[in-house]
Amino acid sequence: MLVNARKLAGMGLYLFPVKALEKSPAITGWQAASTRDLDTIKGWVRRGFNLGIDTEKSGVIGIDEDAAGALDDWAALCPVDLPPTFVTRSGSGGRHALFRPPGRALFRSSNLRFRSAGMRIDVKARGGFLVAPGSVMPKGAYGIAEDAAIAELPAQVAEAWLRPVEAVAPAPVDGLGPKPTFIASEEPQEGPFPASAVEYLRAAAEGEFQGLRAAWEWSEGEHPNGYGWRQLTLNVANRLVLVANAAPDAFPLAVLRERFLAEAPTDPGWTPADNEARWADAVEDIGGWAKPIPASALDPAAVFSAVDGEQAPRGSETPAGIFELEVAREVQRLQVREEARRRFEAAHAPQPTEWDAGTLTDHLLKPPPPAARVEGLIPWEASTTIVAQRKTGKTTFELNLARSLITGEPFLGAFDVRPVDGRVAFLNFEVSGAQITGWAADLGIDPERFFLVNLRGVANPFATPSELDRLGALLRRHEVESIIVDPFGRAFTGESQNDAGQVQSWLLELDRFARAEAGARDVVLSVHAGWDGERTRGSSAVEDWGDSLIYLTKDPEAKDDPARFLRADGRDIDVAEDQLHFDRTTRLLTLTGRGSRRASRAARKINSLMPAVVEVIEAEPGIKTGEIESRLRTAGCAFQKGDGPQAAKAAEAANLVRSEPGKGTTVRWFPRPGSVHFPPDGEDETPGEGPRGGAPK
Repeated sequence: MLVNARKLAGMGLYLFPVKALEKSPAITGWQAASTRDLDTIKGWVRRGFNLGIDTEKSGVIGIDEDAAGALDDWAALCPVDLPPTFVTRSGSGGRHALFRPPGRALFRSSNLRFRSAGMRIDVKARGGFLVAPGSVMPKGAYGIAEDAAIAELPAQVAEAWLRPVEAVAPAPVDGLGPKPTFIASEEPQEGPFPASAVEYLRAAAEGEFQGLRAAWEWSEGEHPNGYGWRQLTLNVANRLVLVANAAPDAFPLAVLRERFLAEAPTDPGWTPADNEARWADAVEDIGGWAKPIPASALDPAAVFSAVDGEQAPRGSETPAGIFELEVAREVQRLQVREEARRRFEAAHAPQPTEWDAGTLTDHLLKPPPPAARVEGLIPWEASTTIVAQRKTGKTTFELNLARSLITGEPFLGAFDVRPVDGRVAFLNFEVSGAQITGWAADLGIDPERFFLVNLRGVANPFATPSELDRLGALLRRHEVESIIVDPFGRAFTGESQNDAGQVQSWLLELDRFARAEAGARDVVLSVHAGWDGERTRGSSAVEDWGDSLIYLTKDPEAKDDPARFLRADGRDIDVAEDQLHFDRTTRLLTLTGRGSRRASRAARKINSLMPAVVEVIEAEPGIKTGEIESRLRTAGCAFQKGDGPQAAKAAEAANLVRSEPGKGTTVRWFPRPGSVHFPPDGEDETPGEGPRGGAPK
């Protein structure tokens, strides 16, 4: 249906929702709501509605064929040849030809001239609509019969067959009182008709006037079910004219007209002139062919069958019979709607799938599932959340992940990877396109298998369903298997990241987009950490969403230390915190095995104590291990017990001092010849200045 909707909107046609399996609007104020906006239309279609074409707003005339071949018969009678035009087809095979009116004139939705010529054709113009191609009705789906541009209807044809809006109502009959009241009289009117039939007509007419009075209370001229003054006044006028034609002696047409104009609702948007036009339409459409009904046939079935096509049972002429008749009709409508709903749901229900159910033995006998995407870190077909503190190398980390997914090389030199068969997509909302392109090239990522979508500074596709579907189709065409979204804060379209409901809705849409639209297996979403660096910003729903949560942190106590750390947890995921190493030349990250931030703090403390220990050893060559801390304490150094020997061992490992065994278990320390060099803290640790300048992002 969406394909047809895009085509119709592109042709300048305004669409609105139509009830499933019914030919009636699904919303109030459908004429005001009709639109060409594809996002609005897509929302209606996704809710299961059919679509209708608003002929008046679209500026078209719809020639609706009610009998097979009627359009061909009409074309043969036209004074000039009809040009090729856009033609749709109903589920039953009937055709609807669309034309532009000549000179932009406005015509009525009147079929009088067609019916007078014996042709079963309806006209949809002012206030009318047609069911749009793609809609599904009980008899089948609507489609396009002739795909052509909408042609202008020749002026000679319009003049011969259509009625312009400018037609005026007939002049009122002179001598009528301003407030006719005889219809409400308790006494039957004299005339050649049975009293029971006259009473029925009187009750029916009073019911119509009561409906007009009640309509004054409708908000902006619309009933809550979408029934407006425009349609109400036309229906009431048709019925009243039919009553006058059925029993003209008892119900003069002029009196009914006077009462109709007095009771019909008006406001600045619906004037008395509109009501007069409605009455004129009824007189011309109904009065031209409805004949007086003989007394022998004057019962509800005979009176109203011409309007609504329903047959009333005998004996329904009394007020009690009228009530039962209306109840029976309403019950039938409800039954029809219920059956239509059942058939529609059956036609559109998804194909049933087998449940993954069985005993534990059954499940144990199944083949094992595919290996994890990244063993011990990212499960198969998982949603992964990367929670990163500010400036911890988040983008560099994600590019390293993309590289391993493409090559199959162990991620961070520690985790085995099952490589993708297709491509890895990176939805970049944060850094410039040139910068991330350069970083990816430095890493040696295969340029043909890395699909980069730069979205910084452009309209967010997650904010527009049509754009998101377009992006999904693009990724599917490029056989994307894994999608990285960076970062959540820029991609999120809700009003507040603290609103769990909004965040969950967005994440559900992300899953639908990635897996249903793009066809990806893996989704990786990065999110900035909160103030403490240990949790995500905003709602915890982001962490709840992830099958695996990877945390990138730095040590808040080491402001000048470039070291970064990784830990992970999740469903069957438990990776203890370890330090990362960043190679400035290749931009590759690896796990060092040096441990957590706590271990790093201890190492920094020992490193800071080494210069003092070396000075002590140089001042007293051959000093015993147990004497080092005494000399440090005398020099005013701050340390804990045991730090001195550890610092001496670290200095020996750095080739700054040497040790020799003494008597018994004692160890003596000596300086090494040559200059002493102390490397800056963390010189070989992650991350530092990269080849393109600045710390990795």
